[in-house]
Amino acid sequence: MTTHHAVTFAFRVRQLIAIGIAVAGASCASRPVTLGQTQIGQGKLYQSGSVSYDRFFQDTHAVQLEVMRVDEDEATARAPLEKALDARGATLEKLYELAVTRARKAGDDGPPIVYVTVSGLDPVKEHKDIKEPAESGETAKEGGKEGAKAAAPHEPKEGPKKVVVSVLPLDTLPADQKNFVKGLTETARGEAEILDRFGPVMTKAAQLSALSDELADGVDKEFSARKLRKDVTQELGAAKLILGATEDRAREVSTRARAFLKGLSEALKPPSSEAPPPPPPPAAAPEKQPAATKPPARPRRGGVKPAKPEGAETAPAPRPSAPPAKPKKPAEDFNP
Repeated sequence: MTTHHAVTFAFRVRQLIAIGIAVAGASCASRPVTLGQTQIGQGKLYQSGSVSYDRFFQDTHAVQLEVMRVDEDEATARAPLEKALDARGATLEKLYELAVTRARKAGDDGPPIVYVTVSGLDPVKEHKDIKEPAESGETAKEGGKEGAKAAAPHEPKEGPKKVVVSVLPLDTLPADQKNFVKGLTETARGEAEILDRFGPVMTKAAQLSALSDELADGVDKEFSARKLRKDVTQELGAAKLILGATEDRAREVSTRARAFLKGLSEALKPPSSEAPPPPPPPAAAPEKQPAATKPPARPRRGGVKPAKPEGAETAPAPRPSAPPAKPKKPAEDFNP
């Protein structure tokens, strides 16, 4: 490591320590921590001799180093657009405003000279619980509901979406705008890489911070030497503070990059290529109600009797009733 890099590295370590001290002052930590006296507080890798604890310290050191390089990464990503816009040292928010204004103004009151599309901008979900059954002493019960729950952490999880940026200049791009479009393309893709890197770092730092509490509860059981227990406890406390500062820094960087890319994709959105939906069908004419049937006209006297409608049954004419029988005359007495 050169002298310049060593100074830069030490400065960034001090930045993280300062943030960590602020976090410690605002928290109610039960164990006091002096970051400058710990290996982690100095940006070094601490090893305790315990496999489970050392894996935690290695992961903590990795995310710590990742965040320490964020300033260089952001400067590298912004440099092409800064050069194209002649805006050295401008913030990312200012670069966004200048880029959108340039893209629209160069279009001569027509469409912008470049379109930007971005996919995969969904924020990364934070999962702070990373305890595994094998390490926590939980035994999965085969064939039961409890075993199914315990085996869940071992199921494959879908990885984070990769951010993909597409910059589409017009076919009639003026020659004097090519450098601007090139700088915009390189910066947009550089910010996409930052988002891909520091989104997971933010999540990882949150997970490790939760794990540090569990490891702190098991120090007395894991280590027999009093001096070692004290050192491990101090390093865990320092890790807790550093991880909190690391998570905050990674979130800040990720949020800034996401806002920049989302703003470009909305301000320089390409026209929709989808065909307009077909017009709705004309409203159907209301069905005509059948005309009311008029009752048949009564036949005139001497006229023709109207025909009966089809299907009408003819009622049989009633038979004339027989005349009542005359009563028989009473027989007269025979009188010879």
